[in-house]
Amino acid sequence: MPVTLSKMAANTASVTIPIGDDTLTIVYYPNAVTDNSVAQLDAGSEAFNETMPRIIKSWDAYVDEEQTTMLPIEPESFANMGYALHISRERSTKDHQ
Repeated sequence: MPVTLSKMAANTASVTIPIGDDTLTIVYYPNAVTDNSVAQLDAGSEAFNETMPRIIKSWDAYVDEEQTTMLPIEPESFANMGYALHISRERSTKDHQ
């Protein structure tokens, strides 16, 4: 059956990244992982921080230990994460397309 551009854009996929004994599950838009967005991810931290919220739909990252407040999917959240997490998340998202 044919598919529309809007349906392709709304399609989601998920990736789970191990972090110590825990995992981070990210739901993202695979059709948002384009040549342009990959170039932005590779361009440096500011471009990375601005691009990731356009790719990620949701995740199970929390601000607090009680897991009551989700970490917002916004550039500031990515700016405050360690670089090792940036690399593993970027690789997982690119590899999972």
